[in-house]
Amino acid sequence: MQQFLSVISSSAIIPRREPEWEKEVPASLKRRDPRIWQMAYLAASRTLGKTDLKPNSIVIGTGLGALDETKNVLDGVYGEGFSSPRNFIASVHNSMAGKLAMEFRITGPNLTMCEGQNSLASAIIAAGLLSDKYFPVLVLVIDERIELLDRIHPFMSEKCGRYLSADWEEASVGFLLGKSLHQEGNLIRAFGPVPAAGKDPEEACRKLVRDNAGDSCEMMSESDSSYVKPAISVFEWLNSSDQKHVAVCSYSPVSDGAAFVELIKK
Repeated sequence: MQQFLSVISSSAIIPRREPEWEKEVPASLKRRDPRIWQMAYLAASRTLGKTDLKPNSIVIGTGLGALDETKNVLDGVYGEGFSSPRNFIASVHNSMAGKLAMEFRITGPNLTMCEGQNSLASAIIAAGLLSDKYFPVLVLVIDERIELLDRIHPFMSEKCGRYLSADWEEASVGFLLGKSLHQEGNLIRAFGPVPAAGKDPEEACRKLVRDNAGDSCEMMSESDSSYVKPAISVFEWLNSSDQKHVAVCSYSPVSDGAAFVELIKK
């Protein structure tokens, strides 16, 4: 069973709530970096700006990565026979972790977990596996929404359409995590993803929570259509909720896998 980690600081960039977020991005990054990299940078910068502690490693969770850059690569291939090397480099899922590692001089491991709607849980589990010398760990969950998804969604297969649901929102949510024995703060750990075995997603999540966190843990119901909603829910709980012990659940229809993040107020 994964040990609890402490949440040292957190922040979130949610464009629909904060339409002018790009004004905080340095001009040099606006000129050369894709929009999703800018979201990632600002969430990381805000998270680290709340503490004097510096991360020694970084873990990113993302369902689709730099989706707009992937679109640009394909547009170039099909339109002109080749694509921009910059677009290709930026489209690689781990590009954001590498970029942030360079920007913030994070010299330890940089990892990217791609588990669809369960990416947050997988990122926290990956962070917990690192040795003590790589803490604190910067964990970032990020996905973007692009207009192309809305146009092609009606033509997708049923399973693909559920995975790439048209109602998910975009965000970049950052957490700086430390070892719970060494740092103050609220506690966090994750379980899963595990096969839901064809069960109703909520039922599968409820069983996972009951078996691993106990009956006292209150389950927060999550939409299976959002990649970033679980991370947003964790951020909101950290900053506003009076609940003492909760589980933020997630479910990926493509893998039929359930996961949850357990949170305890100290």
